[in-house]
Amino acid sequence: DNGEMSSWFILSALGLYPQTMGSGQYVIGSPLFEKATVHFDNGKTLVIRAENNSFDNIYIQSMTLNGKEWNKPYVDHADIANGGEIVFVMGDKASQWGSAASPKSLTEGDKTAAPAADLADKLSVRAGAPGETLGNAVYSDITDASRLFDNTSDTETTLKNGQSITVTRTSATRLAFVTLTLGKTTGNAVPKGFVLEASADGKTWVKLDERTDLAFQGVQSTAVFAVPDEVFGNWLCYRLTLSGGETMRLAEVEFLAYAADGEAGTLSQKPATPALAELPAERAPEDPTDPTDPSDPSDPSDPGSDETTGSDDPGNTPSTGDPSSDPTPSQPNDNDNDDGAPVGLIVGIAVAVVVCAGSSLAFAIVYRRKIRK
Repeated sequence: DNGEMSSWFILSALGLYPQTMGSGQYVIGSPLFEKATVHFDNGKTLVIRAENNSFDNIYIQSMTLNGKEWNKPYVDHADIANGGEIVFVMGDKASQWGSAASPKSLTEGDKTAAPAADLADKLSVRAGAPGETLGNAVYSDITDASRLFDNTSDTETTLKNGQSITVTRTSATRLAFVTLTLGKTTGNAVPKGFVLEASADGKTWVKLDERTDLAFQGVQSTAVFAVPDEVFGNWLCYRLTLSGGETMRLAEVEFLAYAADGEAGTLSQKPATPALAELPAERAPEDPTDPTDPSDPSDPSDPGSDETTGSDDPGNTPSTGDPSSDPTPSQPNDNDNDDGAPVGLIVGIAVAVVVCAGSSLAFAIVYRRKIRK
């Protein structure tokens, strides 16, 4: 699992967990240790104490954050980014603590999540331009254009400067992202820019976005570009025109869109959920939560405590396809903080996991304290 389950264990043992990634919140659980200390790279320290903690006392009765009463079942990243102290008071019976508020969710109420889907997926690819009657199809004069929509970066095709791809639908959609994926043999023949347009009738086109100096991380990497909020709306057609050298090579193109919420040609608002994060232009590591620069945690002498040291690697900070104009991922990215503390918490904890994921941690916990089941 590339360290994911180990990271889950360490975070949960601290009594914190980023349940909804991108929301900037840590949902509060039941801490395992009587005391845990997390050191940030900027020198700040977060201390987590659990008074009356035992095998039976697994329920939070009250909590304070930096000496102030705290009744929400979560903390925002900004609340602990500069260190501080969390103190839990534990008991053997469930309490009303934290019941008056709820953490952020991907959806509202009992609605199910409706992520963006690729408009071009499983559509027929036709040569030329759309006709008078719009259907569900992809139009392009690019040779072997169907390879751009076969959902694998193992195939690729060559395109010329100024060639375009047009996607039409019989009902309006709200395009949120465009993705470009390089192939295995792209080399330097990468797109340098693009113009993205939309139409409500296939005749009159509105420019949604224009990019230059596109950045890619290497072969088979994917760059993701968000449609600017001010032109996000309901459209029937989308046209992507690519620019660069005389010839370019690509493996995949995606048009990620949401269902319409109005008539074609009307503007809309992006769903206000953490799922709308704009992804990094470079391909992330196999597991972005799994650090590549592990360091040994300190070995505490107190049998009722656990100490974790963080290492914030700036190389793990995601960037977008156009850093000069892109917004932060969907909402402000709480992991991008100049003082280094945001990544320091999660990465620091995950760093300790890489070292502690073996049997030594399990045996240490068993002998130091009973593990609740």
